[in-house]
Amino acid sequence: MASNEVSGTSTSSNSKPMSSEINKASKQETFVIETDSKIKRELKRKDNKHSFRPSYGVVVLKWLSTFLLCLLILAFVIFSKVGIVSISQQMSRELVEDAAAVKRTQGVFVSLQIATVVPHVFSFLRGILMGAFRKDIPWPTRRSLILGVVLSIVESVGTTLFVFCLPGLTGPGTTVLLMSGVFLAPILYNVVHSWMVPPKSAVPPESTNLKWITRILFIVALLLELAGLASAGYTYHNHKTDPGMDANDAKRFGFLVTALLCLSISWIPGIQSFLLKTTNDAVVTSQASNKEPTHAKETKDNNAQPGSGSVPNSNPSRERKHTSNAPEAQTTAVGTSSLPPPTWKLTIVMSAVKTVCIFGCSILFYAEVFPGRPVKDWVDGWGHLGSQLTTTDWVMFAGNIGGSLFGYFTAYIACTTCMQWFGITILLNLSITPLSYVAFYVMCTKDVLGESTCKMYYNPYSLIALVLLVAAQTISTGCLFFRSQFLVMLKEDKLFWTPMYTSGLLEQWLMLSKKTEYHDEHHEDPLLKASRTKVIICTTMYREADYEMRQLLQSISGINRAQTDGTRHFESHIFFDGAVKKVNPTDSVLQLVSLAEEELGVKSANCKRKGTPYGMSIEWELINNKGHRLLLRIHLKDNQKVKNKKRWSQVMYMSYVLDFFLKQENNCRHDECFILTTDADVCFNVDSVEALLDLMTRDPSVGRYARALIP
Repeated sequence: MASNEVSGTSTSSNSKPMSSEINKASKQETFVIETDSKIKRELKRKDNKHSFRPSYGVVVLKWLSTFLLCLLILAFVIFSKVGIVSISQQMSRELVEDAAAVKRTQGVFVSLQIATVVPHVFSFLRGILMGAFRKDIPWPTRRSLILGVVLSIVESVGTTLFVFCLPGLTGPGTTVLLMSGVFLAPILYNVVHSWMVPPKSAVPPESTNLKWITRILFIVALLLELAGLASAGYTYHNHKTDPGMDANDAKRFGFLVTALLCLSISWIPGIQSFLLKTTNDAVVTSQASNKEPTHAKETKDNNAQPGSGSVPNSNPSRERKHTSNAPEAQTTAVGTSSLPPPTWKLTIVMSAVKTVCIFGCSILFYAEVFPGRPVKDWVDGWGHLGSQLTTTDWVMFAGNIGGSLFGYFTAYIACTTCMQWFGITILLNLSITPLSYVAFYVMCTKDVLGESTCKMYYNPYSLIALVLLVAAQTISTGCLFFRSQFLVMLKEDKLFWTPMYTSGLLEQWLMLSKKTEYHDEHHEDPLLKASRTKVIICTTMYREADYEMRQLLQSISGINRAQTDGTRHFESHIFFDGAVKKVNPTDSVLQLVSLAEEELGVKSANCKRKGTPYGMSIEWELINNKGHRLLLRIHLKDNQKVKNKKRWSQVMYMSYVLDFFLKQENNCRHDECFILTTDADVCFNVDSVEALLDLMTRDPSVGRYARALIP
C-alpha cells in the first residue's frame, strides 16, 4: 500500500480544564489515506474479465477497416487479372490483321513481357535488400538450390503458356476458369498427405474425427476440381477464337495440359516447404527420433504439480485443436534447429531464374508466332510502345503492374493483422474468379476486347465449371486457413513460403504460397512454445532510496501475480554492489529485506542464505494464489572479493545465464531464454513485459531491444 499522511488536531466542543486541553492538543492524530499503487491497480484491472473487452467503437472500427482492406484486395487482384488477360487477348486478336496491326502487336507483346517480368525483378531486388547481406540467414542447401532452379524453370514455362498462349486460343472467360485448375496437384497432394500421416493411439477422439473430416474434405475438393476441369475443358474445346483451329485441337490441349501441370506441380505447398530445409534439419530429425518424448512427460507431471518449470495449456479449446500435432511437436521441440529458414536468399535465386526463363520462353513464343521474322522486329517492338499502344492498352498495362504489386502487399497486411480469414479465405476464394468472369462478360457486351460472341459466358458448362472450381479451391484452402495463424504482426517470411508474387495468377499464388500449420513441418503451437520460454529478470542495485526499492519489488510482485495461466517461467535476480562485508550486511540490504517483507509477504527468517565466491546470496520462492512459483535471489557482493560497479554486475548475470542456467535446464534452447535487464529505479508492469516478449519471439533476428519498459 502506498500511503499519504496528513497531520491534524482534533478539538472538542465540551469545555474542559486547560491542562487537559493542552494535553489533547499536543497529541496530534494522524489520518492515513490509503491507496493502491499503480501496479496493483493494473493487476486488479487484469483480474476483471470484462476489462479486456474492447468498446463497441473499437469493434466497429476494426470491422470497417477489415471491410475496406478486403475491398482493396478485391479491386487490386481483379484489376491485375483483367489487365494481363486483356493485353494477351489484344495481342492475339491483332495477329491476323494488316501491317499496322502487326506493329501494334509487337508493342503489345513487349508490354506483356514487361508486365510478366516486373514482379520477379522487384522480388529479386527485395531479396537482395532483405537477406543478401544478413549473416544470420543461411544460404539454401545444394539440394534446395537445384530443386529451386528446376521449379523456377517449370513455373516459368507454365506462366508463359498461361499469359502469352492460352488467351489467344480461347476467350478470356475460359482463361479465367482454367486458371483455377492450378489447384489440382496441391489438392491431390493434400489427399495423399492426409492418409500418409499414421493415426496415433494416444490421440483423443476429437483429433481422430478431425483427421477424418479433413480427409473427406480433401477428397470432396479433388472430385469437385476434376469435375470442374472437365467442364472447363469442354468449354475450352468449343470456344475457339478462330474457327480454323479444329485441326489443331491436340496442340491446343497440349498447351493447356502443359501449362496446368507446370504451375500446379511447382506450387505444391509440400515442395515449397521442402525448399526451406536447412543443413542440420536431417541431423535434428534423427536426434529427435532417438529421444523419448520427455517434454510431453514433463507437461503431464506439471499438471499434477503446478509451479514447476512448464505449465499446462490454459486454453482447452486450443489444446484440443492441436492435439493431433502435439506429440510430434513436443518430441522434437528440444532438437528443433535454431537456424532461420533461407527464405530471402532462396527468393534471390528463384526470382533471378524466373526473370531469365520467362524472358527467354516469351522470345521462343515470339519466334513461334512470327516465323521467319528476324529479331530486329522484336527490337522494333520496344519503339512501338509509345506510338502504337492505345489508351486501353496502357490502362490494362498499368492496372496489371500496379494491381499485382499493391494486391500482394494488401494481402500481406491482411495476413499479418490476422484478417486473412475474411480477406483471403472468403474474398480470394469466393469472389475473385466469379467477379473476373463477370467483368469479362461486361467487357464482351461493350466490345472492349473485340470478341465475336458472348454466348460462352452463359453457357451451362461454363457456369457449372465456375461453381465447381470455386467450391474446390474454397474447400481445399479454406479449411487450412481457418486452422492456421493465431499470432499477429508476423513477418513476411513467416507468412509465405517465398515472399514473391506473380502478375498472371496472383490470387492462386497467394492461396498456395501462404503458410499453413498443416504443411509447415517447423510450426509449433504458440502456447506450447510459450510454456518453454524462460525469462530471467536481472537488476543491478547500489544504495537506492527506499521508494525505488519498493517500486522494483512491486514490479516483481506484479509479474508473480500475473502468472495466472502459467505459460512462462520467470525468476528474478538482484545484484547488490557493496552489500556485505564478510558476513555483515549493510543498512541498504536490511532496508531491501524489510521492504520485501512488506511488498512480497515473505519472512526474512525463511530465506535461504548461503556463502558464495563473490560474497553471499539470499533467496525466496514466491508463490501466488494459483500455486505458481517465482524465484527471487538477491546476490550480495563483497567488494573485497569481487569488483564492484554495474558493469561487473552485468558480467555476473550474463555468466549466470550462459554458464549455469542454460546448462542446468537441459530442455532450454538459447532462443527460448530471455534476460530482462533493469535498473533498480525502473518500474515495469505486466503489459510492458508482454509487449517486449511478443516482439522478441515474433522476430528471431532481434537479439536486443532497449528502452522498451515505460519508467
